[in-house]
Amino acid sequence: ASAVGCSACDSGAAHQLFVAGGCDGLARVDRASAHDGMADVVSAPAGPHGEFQILLRKSAELLTLGLDVDMSNNSCMLIKGIVCGLILDWNLRHTGGLQVHVGDRIVAVNGQRGDCQRMTERIVEDDTLVLSIRPRLGRYKSLAPVAV
Repeated sequence: ASAVGCSACDSGAAHQLFVAGGCDGLARVDRASAHDGMADVVSAPAGPHGEFQILLRKSAELLTLGLDVDMSNNSCMLIKGIVCGLILDWNLRHTGGLQVHVGDRIVAVNGQRGDCQRMTERIVEDDTLVLSIRPRLGRYKSLAPVAV
């Protein structure tokens, strides 16, 4: 089981989805055995918002996402900060591929969409996570031709 600590539960603003501590799990990641960069991308950017899905697996060293998020609209998690955790590990292993950035939004977790409390429950309870990420505006351009 992992922990979710909220920095401002009373206001419903910023929430921290990480446990304070060191980055021991990241230091022990064997980069030679890391994925090829796309093996754990569930889906590439698609749709009008360029949403993509990533697959994360908790381990003894990495139990939490390592994110500071704003859930004030209750339908998605706006990423305000990234610290030690599964997302930072993801980004380190996917330098040439899809990374998660401050300003992106988590819009679904393991199929649960539109309710931050239920998405948080999935993050805490499930060991394998499929996150649907909506990049901040302008991060991925549409592939459709532009009329000039």
